[in-house]
Amino acid sequence: MNDMSLTKEEAIRRALLQTPEMKKHVSEAEIAEYDNLADFFYFSKNPYVRALNVLITGTTEEKNEKLIYSELLTNLRSLED
Repeated sequence: MNDMSLTKEEAIRRALLQTPEMKKHVSEAEIAEYDNLADFFYFSKNPYVRALNVLITGTTEEKNEKLIYSELLTNLRSLED
């Protein structure tokens, strides 16, 4: 896919998955289970991916900061388990 035709969310998702830190927490096989990156970020059980999805969609959809923070905390708490 041409990078010029990506939405802002798609470009952010793609860039984040290329970072060394995310490569530690997300495998190519995990991503391949889904039809596209939007589905992967939305349906993934991976807490790192879920937290990033909250940040990405919250920011691009201009959600209230308190709502983003609350959703983010909920997802990050699962890392403690």
